[in-house]
Amino acid sequence: MVWSPGPIKETEATNGWWQMTVPVVENSCAVFGSNDLVSSTGWGGGKIARSGSYAWTLWRPYQCCSIEGIFLFSIGVPYPSST
Repeated sequence: MVWSPGPIKETEATNGWWQMTVPVVENSCAVFGSNDLVSSTGWGGGKIARSGSYAWTLWRPYQCCSIEGIFLFSIGVPYPSST
């Protein structure tokens, strides 16, 4: 059995974290709705894509029974060609 983490709530870190992957791969995650205006790594720090293409990974906390190390699932996303 797997227990879902519930809906994403703005500025609440207990149910999910976002990690940008396009146009810049980030090494850290952010809480949905967090204010990054005063951060040097905010949107003014080179995260604007001229193509308008953006992608994020949503990391969600799942709880299971005592079985550990099981792969849940993956979603394949085609990467746009640069031609």
